[in-house]
Amino acid sequence: MPLNKSHGLITAQGIKFNDKHYSCPLAIKEQWFEHVRTTGPMDVKVYFDSMDYTEIALLINTSFVCCKVIEHNNTQFDPEEYYRKLQQLRQHKNQKK
Repeated sequence: MPLNKSHGLITAQGIKFNDKHYSCPLAIKEQWFEHVRTTGPMDVKVYFDSMDYTEIALLINTSFVCCKVIEHNNTQFDPEEYYRKLQQLRQHKNQKK
């Protein structure tokens, strides 16, 4: 089934598309959500399957990047808190070496 194409918005709360927010490891690694706090939201092309909105894809350079929905049962995901916890886990892992 071919993917549909639309527009989304990179915000401080995640990649907003179809009234949902998404994230991916690349967005966390490159701190997209922190960046748009100072520059403002950015438009992004979104590729999606209209039968399943749990994942979307972004075309970054020449590769597709899969993003997963980060809102469940009206609970908002905090990308900054996720990034802080990820950094803490990495530091803890490096200290054990």
